[in-house]
Amino acid sequence: MSSESSEEGEADNNENIIEPLNRQARVHRQRRHLRVFFDVAVSDREFREKHRVSTIVLEHLVAWIGPELARRNNRGLPLSPRQRIQVFLHFLGTNGFYHDVASSHVITRTTVCNIVHEVCNVLFEHRNEVIFWPDNPEKLAEEFYKIERIPCVAGRVVDPC
Repeated sequence: MSSESSEEGEADNNENIIEPLNRQARVHRQRRHLRVFFDVAVSDREFREKHRVSTIVLEHLVAWIGPELARRNNRGLPLSPRQRIQVFLHFLGTNGFYHDVASSHVITRTTVCNIVHEVCNVLFEHRNEVIFWPDNPEKLAEEFYKIERIPCVAGRVVDPC
């Protein structure tokens, strides 16, 4: 009886070994990447309408925080830092939704969400380089009100480049 059970056990093991060999090979489809929407040349006016900043600001941001946004590998054909900043500026400039920005740049909503959060975090890390709090905020608020008629100013943002 033990010899029969050992033969059955060997037969089961042989079936387990043969079973993975009978599986069909996976079919890998070539991905279509339509990243031409980033590379299309647009005028500065069109760029400003879509992103609310000029192309000069984009280039400053790329030079300033671009290295921190670069991907360490090329897995899945990642967006370049310039493209990531463009998506971020488009999202902020249009006050739109993730799906609107995603369809405009032919990327997923999840990618837009991740990009917005990542760029915000990088900018937050550099906040002390561009946001300066005055020693006397009351005096600054008075000066801004006299010059520009803007009440309640507590700080200023300086161009990092």
